[in-house]
Amino acid sequence: MSSPKIRRSQMIHVNHALVEACVRDGYVMIPGAFTETQALEARAEIDRMHGECPLIGRSEFEGCKTNCMWALLGKSREFDAFCLIPEGYRIERVLPIGRPGETAQILHHDDAGTRMPRPRPPMSVGTATWLDDYNETNGSTRIVSGSHRWGDGVYPWDEQAIPALARRGSVVYFLGTTWHSGGVNYCQPWLRAYEDLKTAIDPRRILAGEIDQRIMDMMVYARHSHTGVF
Repeated sequence: MSSPKIRRSQMIHVNHALVEACVRDGYVMIPGAFTETQALEARAEIDRMHGECPLIGRSEFEGCKTNCMWALLGKSREFDAFCLIPEGYRIERVLPIGRPGETAQILHHDDAGTRMPRPRPPMSVGTATWLDDYNETNGSTRIVSGSHRWGDGVYPWDEQAIPALARRGSVVYFLGTTWHSGGVNYCQPWLRAYEDLKTAIDPRRILAGEIDQRIMDMMVYARHSHTGVF
């Protein structure tokens, strides 16, 4: 009988320039993270699933003219590539945002629920993936550069926020302490996912091997490292 194989983590190439930019500004833009073909195919799949009566946000924060769709991993394999991020993270939720005419979302930071005084290290990070070319007039995510270093009681003005302008297939990566508006959130590995994808996706699809093992791990089908060890 053959010995069981140990699954080892793959070495991850670190782009130090991107890391330094994120530490300095609280965010970093990664152009061309995905191909234009991937972005267009994902957009087409979103349009198909939305159909003629797409769901919209439940509040002004979610967006009264924003199309929302939850648990995409349980609906289509078209979005798997957008979740295959380095080990050590857990998926919180995956949803597309679209539809013209939406008002600006209130500026916020995703770690606001953390009861630790600022400035402090982030408890989460977020990413937003552009499936369309974004500019100043069609809803690009706005970010307040350097706001991750602010203390408690300091709040941004709208004029301080700058739009993250990029071509489709690009990704903006920002710290949970950075003030911004809009975007998709991912929580740190030791936090329970806000949207529990284990209950959102039929486990028979997991057992059938339909979903990539790396995505299963991020859905907490694998044990994460000890708290504080990454």
